[in-house]
Amino acid sequence: MGCLFFSQRNSCIPLFELLYLREGWQTSGKINVHARMNAIWSNFHEYAVAHNLGEQSGANDLLGLILNAAGGNEDVGWSGSSKTVISLSPQMGTTFFCW
Repeated sequence: MGCLFFSQRNSCIPLFELLYLREGWQTSGKINVHARMNAIWSNFHEYAVAHNLGEQSGANDLLGLILNAAGGNEDVGWSGSSKTVISLSPQMGTTFFCW
């Protein structure tokens, strides 16, 4: 059926955001994770830079943000994860759907 809501080019960001919520999507082999990250860098480099800066500073730590907003312990630091940094793998290309 192809892409119903986003073009393949524009679907790299929604899939990046949603993939960690669906473990089966990660393990199915239908989406090449490295090529998807290449597509983000190729088409939306501003998003990749902003995401990586947020990840490295811990600003993407949702639990830390919620605790701080709720007046939680100020000593709880935000944490980042190297698993969710958008990296480049030039040898993988940018075609991330493996139909």
